[in-house]
Amino acid sequence: MLRIPRAVVARFTSLPRKKKIAVVAAFASAVLIVLALPLVERMRQYHTIYTEYHAHFYAEYLKTIPDYQAEYYAKYYASYYAEYYTSPSYREALQYALPEYSEASLRYPPSPISGLSTGSTGLAYIRQFEGFRGIPYRDPIGKMTVGYGHLVRKGEYFGGITRD
Repeated sequence: MLRIPRAVVARFTSLPRKKKIAVVAAFASAVLIVLALPLVERMRQYHTIYTEYHAHFYAEYLKTIPDYQAEYYAKYYASYYAEYYTSPSYREALQYALPEYSEASLRYPPSPISGLSTGSTGLAYIRQFEGFRGIPYRDPIGKMTVGYGHLVRKGEYFGGITRD
C-alpha cells in the first residue's frame, strides 16, 4: 500500500479547495497516463499487425473469390491474428517457447525415457498397424518409409529389405 508522509498530507490539507482539486486532478491524470501507456502500445502493435495481415489476406483471397468476400475474410482473419499476437497470453507463451540462445540450451537434458524399450506386445501392435513393405515408399504425408514404418533418414539407403 502507498504510504504518504505526514508532512505531505499536512501541506495538502492546508491548501485551498480549488488547489486541492487541481492537485488531485493532476495526480489522477499522471496515474491514468501511466496506466494507459501499455494499452496505447498494444493498440499500435495491433494496428501494425492488422494492416500487414489485411493486405496479405486480401491479395490472396482476390485470386479466388469476389472482392466483397475477399474484404470480409481479410478483415476477419487480420483482426483474429492481430488480437492473438498482441494478447498477453501470447507474450507469456513466447517467453517459454523461445529460450535465449546459449551453449547449455543446445544440449538436451538426460531423459528418463531414453532407457525404455518397446515390449513384444507393442512391437506386435506396430507391425499390425504399420504393415510391412520391403521396398521404400512414400507414406501418406510424403516421407520415405521402409519396413514396418521406419522413416528413411538422410544418408540411409535401402534398395530392399526382408522382414528379418
